[in-house]
Amino acid sequence: MRKLLLLIPAIFGIAGIWLYATVSDENKQTLKEHPCINDYKQCRNLKELIDFYPPVNDGRILCTVAADNDLKYGPPEWPSVFDGPKFGAHLNDESSWKSGQITLVQQGALIPNAFGGKEKRTMFCKYDLNTKKIISFYLE
Repeated sequence: MRKLLLLIPAIFGIAGIWLYATVSDENKQTLKEHPCINDYKQCRNLKELIDFYPPVNDGRILCTVAADNDLKYGPPEWPSVFDGPKFGAHLNDESSWKSGQITLVQQGALIPNAFGGKEKRTMFCKYDLNTKKIISFYLE
């Protein structure tokens, strides 16, 4: 009976490892072949652009740096890492991404104000995928 109790987790472990290895190889192949990887104009929709086009992550980094360096009264206090990546959200504007512009959004950051306090605001960062530069950065 003990051998059976030890054998069952071993079988599930081996099956899990095999499944992980198989699925991850298929995902790697899919990523390599996806047309959106090299050209955002090949993306079929905004979700593919966000998920597959690498310069979107460059935009997130530039927007984070802009928020840390360019706010008038100091850098923001970012939400928890459990809330997702910085500037991990975006506006669902299906028309503007086709021209190479996306608006990345950061909600819930505590922004310093003129009175020494902090207020919870939403930051918007419009990023151009063609020039790889920030077009505008504003708070709401």
